[in-house]
Amino acid sequence: MNQNVIIDASTGTSRDHTYGAHNISISFTCEMRGNGPYGNFGFFLPPEFIRPNVEEVTKGFIALIKDAQTFGLFLN
Repeated sequence: MNQNVIIDASTGTSRDHTYGAHNISISFTCEMRGNGPYGNFGFFLPPEFIRPNVEEVTKGFIALIKDAQTFGLFLN
């Protein structure tokens, strides 16, 4: 899915570079908690939200790696 639809428009990011300059097929942006039903903290999370955020992001990375393996995007 197009990143602009999910988050916001941006150019010149590391995603652009990895995909365009190095043809890396998996290029993504990781958004941390900031706004939601738990509050509106922007980029400054209270300490009690840091561990749940790390756990959510870790689960996302694990799912990404598993899908990449499923689709044969790793060499071995």
